Amino acid sequence: MEPMDRQATYHVAGQIARWQDDAQRLPLGDVRAILIDWQDDLTAALENFNQALRTAGEHGDDWQTEALSWATTLIFRQATAAAIFALALTQRTGLAAQQN
Repeated sequence: MEPMDRQATYHVAGQIARWQDDAQRLPLGDVRAILIDWQDDLTAALENFNQALRTAGEHGDDWQTEALSWATTLIFRQATAAAIFALALTQRTGLAAQQN
């Protein structure tokens, strides 16, 4: 297991906390628009990942492996943000429907 990077861990934790806060606080229309943006970003991240994976193959050099690692990290980020906003949109829409 790789050694823990405390600064990176707390940076990511801060991002996740902000996304959760925004997803619950912002108007539903804004949450929906942000979700669409994150989904578009995820699509682009997946395209970059697929290209990096094809380039690196099974035994890429250091540069190719670093590019693949970066592309993978971007997917984690985009997918996490999209999931947080999608979950909030679903939950909040369901709650609004129950209240009406």
